[in-house]
Amino acid sequence: CDDAVATTYTGATEVWYDGVDGDCGGDSDYDADGDGFDGDTWGGTDCDDAVATTYTGAAEMVNSTDDDCNGLIDDGTSAYDDDGDGYSEDAGDCDDDERLAVPGGTEICGDGIDNDCVDGDDSCSLSGSYAIADFGDERYGPNAWDFFGLAISVADFDGDGTEELTSASGFEPAYGHVWSEAPTGSAAADTDSWLVSYPSPYFNCNAYYAGPISPGDVNNDGYADLLGACASDTRSTGITYLVHGPITGPIDMGALAVATTVGEDWSSTAHLNEFGDLNNDGYDDLAIGAHLWNSSSYHGVGKMYIVYGPHSTNLDFSVDSADIELYPDDRDYQWMGDGAARAADFTGDGIPDLLQGHPWDDHNGTYSGSIAFFEGPVGSGSHVIYDADLDFIYGESAYDQLGGRLTVLNDIDGDGTPDLAVAAPGEALTMYGKVHVITDPPPYGQNIQDVASATVTGDWMAGSFGSAIEAADVDFDGQDDIVVGASNYGSGEEGAVYLFHGPLTGTLSASSADVFIEGTTADAGLGVELSRPSDLDGDGLLDLAIGAAYDDTHGASSGKMYLVYGL
Repeated sequence: CDDAVATTYTGATEVWYDGVDGDCGGDSDYDADGDGFDGDTWGGTDCDDAVATTYTGAAEMVNSTDDDCNGLIDDGTSAYDDDGDGYSEDAGDCDDDERLAVPGGTEICGDGIDNDCVDGDDSCSLSGSYAIADFGDERYGPNAWDFFGLAISVADFDGDGTEELTSASGFEPAYGHVWSEAPTGSAAADTDSWLVSYPSPYFNCNAYYAGPISPGDVNNDGYADLLGACASDTRSTGITYLVHGPITGPIDMGALAVATTVGEDWSSTAHLNEFGDLNNDGYDDLAIGAHLWNSSSYHGVGKMYIVYGPHSTNLDFSVDSADIELYPDDRDYQWMGDGAARAADFTGDGIPDLLQGHPWDDHNGTYSGSIAFFEGPVGSGSHVIYDADLDFIYGESAYDQLGGRLTVLNDIDGDGTPDLAVAAPGEALTMYGKVHVITDPPPYGQNIQDVASATVTGDWMAGSFGSAIEAADVDFDGQDDIVVGASNYGSGEEGAVYLFHGPLTGTLSASSADVFIEGTTADAGLGVELSRPSDLDGDGLLDLAIGAAYDDTHGASSGKMYLVYGL
């Protein structure tokens, strides 16, 4: 091919990269491996001109070689670390597109990633049975008869996006506490909390359902407000104190209250509810029960006062009227103010309706209980509930005590209306207790067993299953889950708490709970009170506060509140 050069002829030994076609083969003198690509040293793109399988666009193989000359060794194969976390699939990386998934990594609860490459994503949620002592975070009443843990609530009082926890201790003197940070460890109630104090001459503040709780945002300023009550003075009138948020420090209820309500004589007007916005004006309303109120004909009838927000004036119910007053008037000692009251649009017409529980109603036997339904809009003024054309859900049997505790659920069955979970802790005097789920919208007009879509029966005789009930979507599947207290569970009435993942259907035993937490201290009453599950520590998981108000560790009925983080 070059007759002027004696070393150039067909079959001669090729000397590569000298610019001469020494063997007269007609191929490039810069492609020694014959793969069709010139070596990159001589202006080509072949990164290894001694290996014919290595060139631009070649198939990458697991051989510790950059076969396709893109500067990456074994990329696109199981031996390559795609996400740069130091591990390839061959080295055990279970998700080589996710840097937070590596062998031996630290599992992050609920992030949807198998961080440690073991058994998939760990939601870190509870499952199975536990003793309350397994958790270790608690606050306790420091004195005998504090009954600490008898009133628990959560709300965002300071507007930081994380809800704060409230609880109460003491009858006389009485104090409440607000924790701006999630309580950890074991300590007295006043540790790392803001003190809520009450003025004299009132006492029995915080007793049972007297708070302090949040009634919501009564003045619609974006901050949760605080409501506390004292049941007694020398005439047992009862008084409530409303303090507007933001709350960022100790609270003197007498000095900071923007409004008070004073009950009628001997009425003990102090049963507080997390009620809602009944008149649909954007302001949350107050629902205050007076369980000892006497009518002109009967004693201990009980009354529920509803005061519309924004509430900013002092009211004396002996001379002033609430916006709505509800009471039965057919016999002595009905104590209707003990019942739960809730406002929500149960009919789906855009107008809030009213549910009023009456656990001491006798319709189906002594203290069988009932829930009265008022379709919205509910007219102002006094309503004698048995004289009105109302819709009722009645307790199944004597001593069921239906209506003392209930909670509103999200729309389980997809019919566009919220659903209900209601407790009947007495359950025909056996006190096994029941919790019923109601998914159908009103009208009701029936016994609870005829309208319930699910019924859970307690698994311990005299356990008071349903002593407290709350709900939230703790596993983030779009369905509310139900938490139930059984304050007398156990041979020593240690108490217990159950968590059921929703939705619930059919007839169930409490023993089928997804999570069971058993008390470990006799007569402590674990589960007598529960918080609504909420993310107290900001980790994205919902947490639970549990009252054990009769715990004697620090004196007779000094009480405890346990914290369970990461339901």
